[in-house]
This record gives sequence, C-alpha cells and structure tokens, in this order.
Amino acid sequence: MESKEQIRSSNRDKLAELLDDSGVSVDILAEALSSIRRATELTAPKERHTNKLHQNKEYLWEDDTSAYIYTRGTTTAGNYYVRIYDKKSKQRYVKSLGTANREKAMVDARVLYKMTNGRIEAGQRATTITTQIMVDKYLAREEQRISPYPKVGITKERFRLKVHTLKKWMEFIEELGFSKKAIQEIPPHLTRDYGYWVLQQPRKKGDVNKTKSHTAINNHISEIKRCYMQVGVRDRYIGRDDVPEIDRLGEQVDAAPKKDILTTKQYEKLWRYCEYKYCLESGIDNAEKQKRIIFTKSLGLMANLGTRVKELLGLRISEVYPKPKDKKKDNDVLLVEIRATNSKTGKSRIIAAPIKKRIEIIKKAYEALGKPHQPNDYLLFNPTKEDRRHYTREQITKRFRYVLKASGLKEELDAEGKNITFYSFRHQWITWRIRYGDVPIAILAKAAGTSIQMIDKTYSKILVEKNTEVLTKAQGALRMLDVELSTELYNKE
Repeated sequence: MESKEQIRSSNRDKLAELLDDSGVSVDILAEALSSIRRATELTAPKERHTNKLHQNKEYLWEDDTSAYIYTRGTTTAGNYYVRIYDKKSKQRYVKSLGTANREKAMVDARVLYKMTNGRIEAGQRATTITTQIMVDKYLAREEQRISPYPKVGITKERFRLKVHTLKKWMEFIEELGFSKKAIQEIPPHLTRDYGYWVLQQPRKKGDVNKTKSHTAINNHISEIKRCYMQVGVRDRYIGRDDVPEIDRLGEQVDAAPKKDILTTKQYEKLWRYCEYKYCLESGIDNAEKQKRIIFTKSLGLMANLGTRVKELLGLRISEVYPKPKDKKKDNDVLLVEIRATNSKTGKSRIIAAPIKKRIEIIKKAYEALGKPHQPNDYLLFNPTKEDRRHYTREQITKRFRYVLKASGLKEELDAEGKNITFYSFRHQWITWRIRYGDVPIAILAKAAGTSIQMIDKTYSKILVEKNTEVLTKAQGALRMLDVELSTELYNKE
C-alpha cells in the first residue's frame, strides 16, 4: 500500500505532465487559483451579525428611533427592557419593565418615556436614585469635609451625628415601604410627620436624640433637607418640589437653653468629697489613687477655665504656661492657650486662671505613675495607653457620675430637677464670672470662645440679677414724688 508521501509525489508528477501538455506555466496556474479564491469570498453569503443583548427590538413609535423595547439574549426570563436616549443631553436611560408580555411592555414603556422625557426637559437627570444611594452620596461628600479646623470643614463628631441622623431617616423611609423607590416617587406629603415619629420611638443606646427635645429634632430635620438639596436637587435627580415635606416641631418662645449648675454649697460638697474621701479611700492601689487625683484636679480646672470638655481633654502640657515677665513666685495664675484645632470655633484663644497648684499636683500624679509628662503630651493623657492618648469624654463622665452618686449629690440634684454633667462646669464658670467677677461681657465671650450674643441669650437672667442695682436706681425717688405713669394721662381731654 502506497504511503501519503508517495501519493503526493505521484500527484505532483501528474500535474507537471498536465501542465507540460497544456502549455500552461506554474505561475499562470497560481494566479488563476488566487482569482478563483477571491471570487468565492466575494460571492459567498456573509454570516449575519446577531445582537445578543438587544433582541426583539421594537420602537415605541415608528417615527422616533430614540426609544425602544427589547429583550436580552443574555437572560432566560424573557422580560422586556426599555431604552431611551436624549440627543440634546446625551443621556441614556435603561430600565427593566418586569414583564415578558409585549403589549404590556409597550404600554409601560410609553408611560415611562413621557415621565423621563419630562424630567429631561425640566433639566433633571434621566436616571433616578433611591434614598439610600442619595444618603451614601451625601455622606461620602461630607466625609471629605472633615477637618481639624471647625470653620474650615466639619469635625469628626459632627460627621458622626450626620451619619446617625440620616440612619434614623432611613429607618423611617423603610417603615413607609419606600426604601426601594426612587426619591421622586415618594409623595412629599407622606413624610410630614417624621418629627412626631421620632418622638414616639423608644430610646436606643447611641441614639442621636437621647433627650428628644423639639429643638434637637428640628436640627435633624434641617440636616435631612440639606441632604436632599445638596444631592437630590443640585445633582438634578429631583426638583425642589420633590423635596420631602417635614413639619418642624413647635419650640418654646423663650429659646434660652436651660443650663443647670451647682450652688456654691453643692460645689463645696462635691469638692470636699473628692479631696478627702474619693482620693483617700482605703483599699485602693497607688495607680487608682493617682488617677483619682488627676480626675479631681481636672474637675477643678473645668470650674476655673470654663473650657468645653473637648478643649480640656485636647489641651497639651506645653499650652499651659505662666504670664511673660511674671516674677511673682507665689502667683497661682497661669495662661492656657486653646489652639485653633482644639477649639469649637476654629479660633485660638487665651484664658487666664488661678490653676498653678492644680497643674503641679497633676504633674506629680503622673510622675508617681512612672509616666512624667513629655513636652508634647496631653495634660490629661491616659497613663494606661502606650500611645499616651488623652482621656475620652466617656472615661471622665463615668468617674463623674460615680462621685455624684457616692457624694450624695445625685439624689439631691434629682429632687431639684437638675441635670448636672461634666460640661456643666463651663456654665458654672461663666455664671460665676458674671455674678461675682464683674468681667465685661466682651472679655468674657472671648475667654469662653463664644459670642456676646450667645452669652446675652443664654445667661440673660443672670445678667439682670447682677444689674439689679442699676435697674432699680432712683426708683425710690420716683415713688416719693408720686409720679403717675398710667395711660390715663394721655386719655384726658
């Protein structure tokens, strides 16, 4: 049997004999074969290109190619989709119609087309977003604004409050059954009672509105509306008319906040307990004793500086120093610098206070713990942490609640309806400066890191109390003259 190579050799010989007999050269034959191949390619039917994605394509209207329905070859459900394209804005809008029925798909698509086209004509996006997507977009932008300088951006604490506020709003939207709806599909009037809904909710740990005051809830409502304006309206997902209607809760006409403080006797009772019982309690080890001393003296600092809790905890040891050119060795007054990054207002300020002895005792307590202050340390750093981070508000508050209860003050304050926190000592300081210090309001406002208007608003009753002599001056003389001040004087003919 002949091999394949033998067969090929025999065929070549035969072909050569054929070409010799016909008088056709090999080059001519090659050119002829090439021409035949090209002709075959040109006349052969081309393979039809099929669109696997857009199948059963049908325009909504014969004279308009901007919108059509179709099914997807990549799915087995057979549901129809609608695709709308706006040439002017160059926006594309694609949405599942949720049905495999052609007639229903066509009707739904035409309705959707008119709605979408109306949005585009109104300058809005063809695409829509849910409430959760809007909230996520808003918080992503707000997080970028976090800055150590309050007036430059927002603080981390403020951002966390925004997160909690909008989380509560999402709970409300979910309860209404609108979590999967586009934001413009939520009837604005159905959200009016959000504030009252918050009031009825049981308190949870970490709730943004523990007191559930009307003012606090109204602040949250403002934050929610800001979210809709900053993302929904500005990014053209909705118009201003689509922003939810939320009724604000009524607030007291007297907007001055209630600031509870200790009386001088109550303060003395607390101070004596901390100094002579809390710090000297038997059975505690040296480490706990020094921590109690640090806490007690920090309480005294709050009462003499009037700082915010955050400002005190963020204070560095290098920011506490004596007055320049002060040669008095027995002078207890030190200057305290609240740097801009540690201030609520974003502005630095200086406070003068008789705190030298307290600072020295705090330093000795840290030395007794084997953790003497380094130049850049926080004044009240946590000695149990290797990174020497400052004490947290929660840690200070926990000790404060304990001493209030242990001293017997908690029961007394509850009977009076007073709510005393560590922050209350800031109000204590401002009140005492007004009542006993004869400090001009302008200077007091600068030292406290607030405005004259805020002091006037918050401490107006104390200011009146302080100035009773001015207000009643010469009133006795008027009574002696029996001056008639009634309106009858103006009514007599």
